[in-house]
Amino acid sequence: MQLKVFNDMTEWRESGLELLPISINAAPVEFLRDNYAETLLNRLAQFNIPHEMVEIEITEQSLSERGSDYVIRALTLLKQAAIRMILVQDIHL
Repeated sequence: MQLKVFNDMTEWRESGLELLPISINAAPVEFLRDNYAETLLNRLAQFNIPHEMVEIEITEQSLSERGSDYVIRALTLLKQAAIRMILVQDIHL
């Protein structure tokens, strides 16, 4: 999904449209790969998208004990890169 969004953003910018910041939901399973932050930062560089144009949505489930070391590591790297992050509450219907 990120690739599609970043490709769209690049196309919009190249066609002269002003970019607006976007929010990307980070699924809990993405943090279990231990390279989420690096992958995201590499993609931003690949598509030449400024960090301030992206905000990462993190659910409470992502912060559970399972894989917490990976999550902390990823969040630290994203924070150091000045990527905005917001915590969204899991909704159980």
